[in-house]
Amino acid sequence: MKIQFHNCSLVSQYPITDARTSIKIIENQYFAVIMIQITPAAVKEVQRMQSSRQKVNNYFRLRVNKGGCSGLYYIFELSETRQDSDYLYQIEGISVLIDQSSLPYLKELRLDYAEDLMGGGFRFSNPQVAATCSCGLSFTINHFLKNTP
Repeated sequence: MKIQFHNCSLVSQYPITDARTSIKIIENQYFAVIMIQITPAAVKEVQRMQSSRQKVNNYFRLRVNKGGCSGLYYIFELSETRQDSDYLYQIEGISVLIDQSSLPYLKELRLDYAEDLMGGGFRFSNPQVAATCSCGLSFTINHFLKNTP
């Protein structure tokens, strides 16, 4: 099943209740379907990475782990395999994998790629971020603050 959401589509083995509300049911639990935007510059860089590593058909895995100065940080990598707990999104021609635990942290994420005098890098713009560390590598969101002992 494939459902379009702006620049993102979800490919899922689970039933989708209503595309207009962007809700899906998994074992009687409701999860909001995330909407991620990947800019043309980021798409081009992911495709360049895939091509340079001769892994054109690999998945682009995006996740959030606990750690860093502010509590959370982003990880992305090219992956040959898909886990049972992964959600597969087709975004601008890229197959993006997101694990279930990262879904709440990536809602409405905008991934960009930019180059400057210091070199190139991916830029994460996440409206849920409440604070970042001074080095800019980790972040905190309000949900994480409320659920951390």
